[in-house]
Amino acid sequence: MWSILRSVWLGTLAASTVAAELSFVASVQQDGHEVDASGLEFVPIPPLEHIKHASDHETAKREPISYSSNWCGASQHATQQDGIGSVFGFFTVPDLTLRPGKPAPQAAAAWVGIDGAECNSTLLQAGVTTIVNSNGGQSVSAWWEWYPESAFSIEGLRVKPGDWMSVNITTRDASSATV
Repeated sequence: MWSILRSVWLGTLAASTVAAELSFVASVQQDGHEVDASGLEFVPIPPLEHIKHASDHETAKREPISYSSNWCGASQHATQQDGIGSVFGFFTVPDLTLRPGKPAPQAAAAWVGIDGAECNSTLLQAGVTTIVNSNGGQSVSAWWEWYPESAFSIEGLRVKPGDWMSVNITTRDASSATV
């Protein structure tokens, strides 16, 4: 039986500014126990137009609160000297119903990441996306991304609406991290 709280550890990720293949090792923990990760497969997600934060970045640096038309949640800003190298968060996998008068499919995502709000050249994040179709059926996919490289769907990791997920990201240097 799958746990309510899930942790996905992708081990060491290595990236480069040159278009190079990411290398990674996967392990999965559920209820604090290691789970066989041999059935997991990381499938590249075709690139789409990258969504950018809609707020004024200069204002976000000076003000403790910023607003956006396409993001919700919290964002922690730091100076260059006090850069953020590690984040941890947990969330409930979105459980959706169709919004009346809006076409299907509809979607919502939840994730934890480092940067993306103020730095558009790099973003390390992991999360889930729930899609609801026209008859109300839902599908959930877990994923991770080290932008500008491709995002990867984590095939074989069973996730359902209402599950709790935890994500822990730690950068080791500019080209390696643990997710």
